[in-house]
Amino acid sequence: MSAVTFQPSRAPSRSSAGVTVEAKVMKAGFGDGYVQRTAAGLNSVKETAQLTWDHIPDADGQEILDFFSAMRGVDAFLYTIAPANTPRRWTCEKWSYSESGPDQMKITAELQQVFDQS
Repeated sequence: MSAVTFQPSRAPSRSSAGVTVEAKVMKAGFGDGYVQRTAAGLNSVKETAQLTWDHIPDADGQEILDFFSAMRGVDAFLYTIAPANTPRRWTCEKWSYSESGPDQMKITAELQQVFDQS
């Protein structure tokens, strides 16, 4: 099954976007402080992205919210986060929104990189 591409009409705010990288490592400790380390699987380095759309028109914000709701936090989608040049597979299990002005909203979303083909 091919994933849909997330292409919001408005890009997230560059100043508030952040990516956290986590490497999963298996460790075995031995006497005298010696530790052996190895990557935990083929996809042991995973990214989490925090995205914010601030002061966007309600219609554009609703488009983003509808997309996340349709994905249900389960279905993976393709999205390119700058400065990357190629899209990666993501899920979004957590997002929030609030009013940020007349007919404007603020949306924050946490995207988790996934490696499966769902």
